[in-house]
Amino acid sequence: MNDLHLSIITPADSLALSRLLTDDGNDYSQYFIPFATDIKSLEKQLEVVREDRYWGICFNGILAGFFMMRGLDEGYKRPSFGVADSSSKCNSQWWFCVTYFHPE
Repeated sequence: MNDLHLSIITPADSLALSRLLTDDGNDYSQYFIPFATDIKSLEKQLEVVREDRYWGICFNGILAGFFMMRGLDEGYKRPSFGVADSSSKCNSQWWFCVTYFHPE
């Protein structure tokens, strides 16, 4: 059975998020560069979250994707929405679920 779990990304998830954003290489992620992807930068980014939201998509216990609404913490009236997934862990079944459910 496949296990799908959605949760808020926290600073404790920085290592997994860094791997998600860098493991597939530049060819795959060249058009999605939301912020610095090293662990320390991600920890700092996630520690200061106030109104922005970051959700992790775990598939069988592995962070396989994430989506976010950000920009509010920087003063924008309308947040931007971003989605990233792992090319090696991507599974259309969990994206179908994400379309209909999110944790907040």
